[in-house]
Amino acid sequence: MHVMKYLKGTINAGVAFKRQPRGLGNRLAAYSDSSWADVPGGMGHPAVVDGRKSTLGHVLMMNGGAISWKAHVSQIVALSSAEAELFATVACAKDICEARRLLEHVGETQEPTQTTLWCDSSSVVSINSKRNTSSKLRHIEIKWFYCRYLAEAGIIETKKIDGDDNPSDLFTKALGLVKFRKFGAILEQGQPTTWLREVASYVASNVAGIAW
Repeated sequence: MHVMKYLKGTINAGVAFKRQPRGLGNRLAAYSDSSWADVPGGMGHPAVVDGRKSTLGHVLMMNGGAISWKAHVSQIVALSSAEAELFATVACAKDICEARRLLEHVGETQEPTQTTLWCDSSSVVSINSKRNTSSKLRHIEIKWFYCRYLAEAGIIETKKIDGDDNPSDLFTKALGLVKFRKFGAILEQGQPTTWLREVASYVASNVAGIAW
């Protein structure tokens, strides 16, 4: 019965790729999210080895449709929600680098444009852009600052997005019907709000000095 319900609910589902404005076509965008310490277990459940770890999720988008997505449990226990979000951006950044190399191989290089990584944590955006160098970060292993290195190399740029507009939320927690359908539609058909941000950013960077 569950299988039949799934088939009925997804019979019209699919990923649609749309032609983008000139200068925005074949450009990657990514979204990451986490659900902090949502894996049960720990002190109260000694039999559960992965207790209190976090669920991480991310999705890569291009031309209005999803091209890669993943949900998994983090390798280590995060001590805060910001750390869990940081782990999620690093996992997403690895897939971004792989996708960029693949696109370059088929003649669709992303250089010199940075790939935007949307995240709903202001703390992580600050950490990845090197604006946050607080002593509270000293306990975090160097490998989790991979996104900061990629930002300095001009490969990615982490930006803030509202949690209600972040489609990767779909991979990290059980959602209500309204959000589930909303994020499902975004993964299939793209996200208008982010698309408008990309258009505005492109216009601002390419028509500077023009009198309107």
